[in-house]
Amino acid sequence: MGDPSRRITSVGGLDSSDRGFGYPEMNLNSSIQLPFPQARTAPGAPGLTLPGINIASVAYRPNAVIGLNSFSTIPAHYNTLVDNSEDSQSAVDSRELSLGQLLFARNHRKAVRNKGKTGPMYAQTVGPNNCEFKELLQLNSHLKKMGGNYKTASDVLAEWKYIGILKNEVAPNANIPYGTAPRSRTINLIVGHRVAILDYWIGYSLTASMPIYLVVKWDARGYWQIVPYADPNEPVPPMEELTVVMTNGDIKVGEAIRVGITSESRRMFENTRPSLDFTKSMARQGVLSTIEIYIGV
Repeated sequence: MGDPSRRITSVGGLDSSDRGFGYPEMNLNSSIQLPFPQARTAPGAPGLTLPGINIASVAYRPNAVIGLNSFSTIPAHYNTLVDNSEDSQSAVDSRELSLGQLLFARNHRKAVRNKGKTGPMYAQTVGPNNCEFKELLQLNSHLKKMGGNYKTASDVLAEWKYIGILKNEVAPNANIPYGTAPRSRTINLIVGHRVAILDYWIGYSLTASMPIYLVVKWDARGYWQIVPYADPNEPVPPMEELTVVMTNGDIKVGEAIRVGITSESRRMFENTRPSLDFTKSMARQGVLSTIEIYIGV
């Protein structure tokens, strides 16, 4: 049924024909195509002088120097935006973003809308560092609510770009319960190389250096879902994993996102492959473990 490798996208970079999340004025990095500028020189020494105090210049390593994969990551910071139009869940989802989650950023200019709706609308300008985000399981809930509005898997990936893993937050309040963080937050994502991620692949046995994927797959109940996938015997998801034959004979062909490769091994989850709802429940309770991976590899 065709070559599945032709239906695979990758994490992080954006090609020259798609300038990101709806802001065509941005310039892509020329070397590794990241959707934000890369520092190539160290910041200047602090411009502060005090009597009797010497302020040493701090040696910075520019993030253009990637180094060994085992020891380095590529970070980026973003301000979260909330859709104030038709998506009442947007503010709730923003508050629930947490460490280790796999995030998708929204290209609002390619957004699929409900009939008669204008959305999305933001209180701030969308830009290279201002984006609306949804975590993997949050996005699945959104796709379910939108029903069949997304006609193809390409429609899903055009609007929602897998961008990285939430590493930390600027000035977080550690005393607030889960889900009650501010709507607008400044978060740091790891968009390349080594990072700890929530183990969305708990239904699979994983070995070190094994490719891991997300599959955008049609659910027979009438909507697209993004499903974790890994197989030690398949370098890319086969077409059978991407294809669903409807009862009327129609064929829905999905797409796959290559997340990267694992950097550690672990056995399959004891209860075989759990549902995504169960995985989401574990994540909300803070009991979903993490696994280290290399993204964008």
